[in-house]
Amino acid sequence: MLATISETGRGALTDMRSLLSVLREDSPREFTTTPGLGDLGALIDRMGDSGLDVTFTETGTPREVSDGLGLSVYRIVQESLTNVLKHAGPSAHAEVTLDWRPDRLVVETVDDGRGAAALVEARPGGQGLTGIDEWARLHGGTAVSGPRARDGGGYRVRVTVPA
Repeated sequence: MLATISETGRGALTDMRSLLSVLREDSPREFTTTPGLGDLGALIDRMGDSGLDVTFTETGTPREVSDGLGLSVYRIVQESLTNVLKHAGPSAHAEVTLDWRPDRLVVETVDDGRGAAALVEARPGGQGLTGIDEWARLHGGTAVSGPRARDGGGYRVRVTVPA
């Protein structure tokens, strides 16, 4: 589990360094393939290999999206699942859903873990949910997250973006 969290963080930092080097043009660039919607299956498999029970469902008719939106959705799911690993507790199950609607894409990650209790125990200073909100707003979307009040607890992250 810690290896997956570490690998996820390193990948995000490499992407950020590449972006910053392009903007500054004062250091050599490291290029990696930018992840997108097509990489969600591999991400979910890696999370499963780290011990997280996770399912993935896609509803509606998938469409081509910009590379930027694909990367944002990937990072939203990645951060959401990393939060499940960190905070949901042992034996938690997560469900990731991409719901393609006529004018938007709804990305939802729901777990059955500790929910509100995880918020109390979380260390201050975390930027995960803030980052999810920023990824959504970058594309004119919204992000809502919080404990699930029904169905035995857990936590939900729901992002809606125009598509």
